[in-house]
Amino acid sequence: MIAGRIVGIAGGISGAVLAALVLAGCGPSAPVASPRPSDGTSAFALVPGDCFDEPSTKSVKNIQTVDCDTPHTYEAYSSITLDDGASGEFPGSASVSKAADTGCAADFTGFIGVESTASTLKINYFAPDATSWEQMHDRQVLCLVYDPAGKTTGSLLGSRR
Repeated sequence: MIAGRIVGIAGGISGAVLAALVLAGCGPSAPVASPRPSDGTSAFALVPGDCFDEPSTKSVKNIQTVDCDTPHTYEAYSSITLDDGASGEFPGSASVSKAADTGCAADFTGFIGVESTASTLKINYFAPDATSWEQMHDRQVLCLVYDPAGKTTGSLLGSRR
């Protein structure tokens, strides 16, 4: 099986996406000021500040990013690197999901301006799965924010929603 991506939803299952997804990269990053529209960005190359629509499948390799000033479903707002642990082995989907839920919720407050529990916005993320962890040494979680009411236009940075 080729390593792919699946969108994980923090705080419960909602809509057509579930579980964890894979990303390669480094430590925490600040949002990018000018997201880069593309014909197909590797899901491994997405960074905070990128905006995009709902992937057409649960497992994705490429995502078409869009300028955040155009209507979009998701905005990447943080990147978290998971610890390898003593053994370096995949810690399991539950552990990865727990770390993603905790890290993305903590970074949400600094990005949006209110805690996730007080927000009308929701959190999703891309996180490593067992295949990408072992074969590609992926340890990155990319935190995503979205509005369950529909697409947003413009960045959600500091929106306090």
